[in-house]
Amino acid sequence: MSIKEYFLLVITDKVDGFFVRILKCFLWVVSIVYGFLASTVCAFYEKGILKVNRLNRKVISVGNITLGGVGKTPLVEVIARELRANKKKPVILNRGYKDSISNDESQAKDEARMLERALEDVPVLVGANRFENAKRYLKTDDADVFILDDGFQRWRLHRDLNIVCIDAMNPWGNGFLIPRGFLREKLGSLKRADMFVITKADLGAKNVNGIIDKLAGINPKADIVKAIHSPVGFTDLRTGQKKETVSINEKRIITFCGIGDPRSFVEILEILGANIIKSDNFIDHHVYDKRDIARIQDQDSCSRTNIIVTTQKDAVKIEGMLDLFDESLTVLSLDVGLQFIEGKEKIFERIDNLLQS
Repeated sequence: MSIKEYFLLVITDKVDGFFVRILKCFLWVVSIVYGFLASTVCAFYEKGILKVNRLNRKVISVGNITLGGVGKTPLVEVIARELRANKKKPVILNRGYKDSISNDESQAKDEARMLERALEDVPVLVGANRFENAKRYLKTDDADVFILDDGFQRWRLHRDLNIVCIDAMNPWGNGFLIPRGFLREKLGSLKRADMFVITKADLGAKNVNGIIDKLAGINPKADIVKAIHSPVGFTDLRTGQKKETVSINEKRIITFCGIGDPRSFVEILEILGANIIKSDNFIDHHVYDKRDIARIQDQDSCSRTNIIVTTQKDAVKIEGMLDLFDESLTVLSLDVGLQFIEGKEKIFERIDNLLQS
């Protein structure tokens, strides 16, 4: 078990003991300090003490309040597709990350690579300084609007529309700020949002009314939209062939993923009728190696099935490792799209009004 995996077990209260309780207390103290510093820095930007950079194009921010898979990237994709359908030219600004294996700071994060693959006609600019990336882009090309992926905590860049995604299955994490918990800011920061999109509203249906009440208490002026993650099919990662969702109905399968919310992935597959005989869950943004592939396709499990299913995000990360899987195995990715079930007109009316102003 890696340090990251153990740390995740600690903050999700899945391990206990004297040392763990001491560690949790320490993390709680750090989270209090972090919360104070985050609130102070945000206030400095709001009051003009720290400079907020402005682009000469409209900026739509899609962000969240918690760590983990909330559904930001599928929402960014939907917004970009709608803009392109309306003859607009969106450009996506995505933060890069430093890969722990290759040490390549220019490597795009998983979500950016997914967007590049899904939106071939939409530029995706990857880099830590998204303001400079956008300015550099405008020197040689044009854009009608920038979409800031994971932008709610990017205080230094002015946003014209702040959209915040809330995961219906786990809206507030465990209630603690990082590093003791999953909250990136205090819930009061949601006052900055212009609109909320409650994702996975079907899987977390029992929580939706409570979430709406909570959001209305914090920010009554913000619009609230509901959405689900809808399975649209599977992709055979070896051949690129598309398969219908019924292709795994009553089939025994192995699953693996390295995402923030593996429960939703598994639940979607179960709803599609799959019989999951083994699930390997890795930490978010996990970098796979040969040992992981061997663990996924262990002899006992593969003697009972020849189908392995993963997420679109993980499919991008293993595309160069498919030859490590046994030739008898079919390796699929579950293709999921974000679908609005209530309030779709609100979000695109706001965007239309923004671009016309």
